[in-house]
This record gives sequence, C-alpha cells and structure tokens, in this order.
Amino acid sequence: MMRPPEPLWDESQALAEEYFSQFSEEEMQREMSEEEEQEFHEDFEHWMYEHASEELRLYWDYRSWVGDEGQLCDGKGNILLRDPENSWSWIQDWDVNEDGYCMFKGTQELILNTDGSPIKDPVLDKRVEEMY
Repeated sequence: MMRPPEPLWDESQALAEEYFSQFSEEEMQREMSEEEEQEFHEDFEHWMYEHASEELRLYWDYRSWVGDEGQLCDGKGNILLRDPENSWSWIQDWDVNEDGYCMFKGTQELILNTDGSPIKDPVLDKRVEEMY
C-alpha cells in the first residue's frame, strides 16, 4: 500500500547504489557484530536522508508515520501488530471507514493507537496528500 510513487522509488534506489558504491566487495562481505551492523544501518539511513530530495524526505517522514511496505503504524512511529506476541504479524490489511478511521479489513473493528485512541486519516496526512 505504501510503495513510493515511481520517481521517488527510482531516486531512493539510485541513492542506495551511490552509497554502497563507496565500499569494496571485501568490506561488504566482512562479518559484523550486532553493534557494528546497527551503526552501519544508522549511518546508511542518515546518509540517504541527507542526500535525498525534499520530496523524498517528506515521503520518508510520512512513511515512518504510516508504516513501511503497508504495515500500519500508530502515528507515533510504532508499528502496530495484529498479535503483539508475534513481531511478524504486522497489520497490513486495513481499510479506512467513511469517517476516516482505520479498521481491520472486512470488519468494523477500529484499529487503535498504542495509547488506545483510534487512528484517523493516515493516508490523507496533509504532508503528502498532494503526492497521491
């Protein structure tokens, strides 16, 4: 549901290629500790954000609010899970009812923020409304 529009997708792929081109094959293949891997990931995200267009940054900010690859977030960057005991049970099938509230697909059951309030109008966030 949340794949970026094509020009932004193309830009993000080009940026990733540019970032990884600075490393040799040996550097990319070497074993890393969990801490090193986390640091590498953070450096990558920071570099990508710094070099992205304003429109792509806007999309990423929005995606962190709504979710990545379609999973639903609570508006505070927390990925909402269908089953909190299972980190792979992301809420990916969801609809918005006529009042703008998120609900489980095929039901009238509202999906709630982690603070218990209902999620409203996630796709119509004013920051990216014009992209869609």
